[in-house]
Amino acid sequence: MKLWENAMNETSPDLIAGAMEYEKEAAQRAEKQRRLMKRWIPAAACLLLGLLLIGGGILFLKKREPQDYGAVWAAAQTGLVQETLWVSYHTEIPDGSFAGYQSSRVCDDALVGEKLEDVNVQGAWYRIAYEFRTDSGKAELSKAPESDPETLRAEVYAIRGVAPETAVCLKYLDKSEAVSTEHYITFLNPSADFSSLAALFDAAQAPERTGLIRQEGITSLMVETASAKGMERTSYFTDEAAAGAIVSTFLACDGRASATGEEAILPSCEKRASFRIGITGIGNWEVTVYSNGYLQLELSGTDSNLFADGLSRVFEIGSASAEGLIRLMEQSGTAYAPKEGETITWHTEAAK
Repeated sequence: MKLWENAMNETSPDLIAGAMEYEKEAAQRAEKQRRLMKRWIPAAACLLLGLLLIGGGILFLKKREPQDYGAVWAAAQTGLVQETLWVSYHTEIPDGSFAGYQSSRVCDDALVGEKLEDVNVQGAWYRIAYEFRTDSGKAELSKAPESDPETLRAEVYAIRGVAPETAVCLKYLDKSEAVSTEHYITFLNPSADFSSLAALFDAAQAPERTGLIRQEGITSLMVETASAKGMERTSYFTDEAAAGAIVSTFLACDGRASATGEEAILPSCEKRASFRIGITGIGNWEVTVYSNGYLQLELSGTDSNLFADGLSRVFEIGSASAEGLIRLMEQSGTAYAPKEGETITWHTEAAK
């Protein structure tokens, strides 16, 4: 202690004063740092916690396994009609340049072009059976002839704006129980180049001839949603503007034809939407949009898919396009909920 006092007595006063000033400044800096730490540590902790939560959420999303909705769709199907029987008249062109072409619907007289050739058409009544098997969860369709085939003479005409390789129209010269000689009937080629939606729209002159099929009472526009709770179906009304927007969005879709069937699509599909479009001079089509990126077109109003492959097509359009089209239907349409015990009846307007 004596040495320390001697040393301090011999130290310059200026040096001692400088040391004391430095000690004071050091204490002030330390106090300032303590105040800053007290202020920012909670904020930094919150930020770190938020980053951890976000990171955890990202990890959770990445690790989330795809939902399997297959059982939900199958269970919903069991609530439909288990068995249906009906009789249908089917025609086909057995020989010549248009062999295999399938009957679609009445063609507008204004679209009839030049005559191409004379043909014989074979027609017959068939008994069609639809049955849903609960053991396999699959629908089965079968056909059996109900009458002897008959041969009818007809003339083949081109459809204005449509290549004969895609479709033609026929005028029957012979009238039968099921066939009239008053109208032109479109016959579609199942082997036409429908390898993409763009090819189909181009071949059918779709942009100028396509419209949403309207019905009385309720619009044929439906969205089905599968979830852990089960199946939910919603039908929608649409006004003219909304119908036009849906058709325009549909025509803007594109994608290549896919061999993927509904059995493979539905297990990973959360939503499925359906509506009907008419392409004047070609026919009416059932459109089904799957939220996981697929779109299906099936010629409606005939049983042609029972007799020849090719009138049903699945296209892979991508999930963004599919979800966008479904979202448009939900947002632009007015949901319809029938009252308990209410009976809904409607008829489809004839498309020319």
